Amino acid sequence: MNQAHDWSDFLKALRERLKKGQEIEVIGTLRAQVTLEADPRRRARLEYLLGHLLIQAGKEVEGTFAIERALDVLTAEGLTEPELERLRQQIGIEG
Repeated sequence: MNQAHDWSDFLKALRERLKKGQEIEVIGTLRAQVTLEADPRRRARLEYLLGHLLIQAGKEVEGTFAIERALDVLTAEGLTEPELERLRQQIGIEG
């Protein structure tokens, strides 16, 4: 399997877990993946999603810092707001 396919499957699995109300488990999974991910761009995407979920879970400060760290990398990479919106939508996070 290629890396893009693995990433897509990972995001689909997160989305399904969120639909089942498993937000805390998804936050834990994302935290672990952020720690393990070697690619800074992929790590930033994971941290961006994590930040949004943390905010939804009532951890606004931690979530905001995660998003800010991620955006430093993602904007330097050239990701636009529509691309970031699609990333959030892939796992069912509202903007």
